[in-house]
Amino acid sequence: MGFKVALASRDGLTVADHFGFADIYQIYEINKDGYTLLQAREVTSPRTSGEGHGLMAFSHVVMALSDVDAVVVAKIGNDAAQFVMKSGIRVFTAAGDVGEILNSVSKNLNQKR
Repeated sequence: MGFKVALASRDGLTVADHFGFADIYQIYEINKDGYTLLQAREVTSPRTSGEGHGLMAFSHVVMALSDVDAVVVAKIGNDAAQFVMKSGIRVFTAAGDVGEILNSVSKNLNQKR
């Protein structure tokens, strides 16, 4: 069983979205052999939820991503990060090429095994 990670990326090529604005996440499974795209998943972002910038807005994203082990976003506020982490999902901030980010995550995971 691999490690599932959700990257905030509209185009599937770059991670450039802030958690509060991300409405599409690329879901990957990372294992010792590399990574595989499982799906692109649309979520209700805190910005479009109609519930402002608060716990209810964050909960929409957490529920939609409840099956992943981690999220990678370009930026995330402290309150949102704490909420996501308390839900059992790790939070990483990184921006740039999806492949480079996945290679970095994969390398770090394999070093810890």
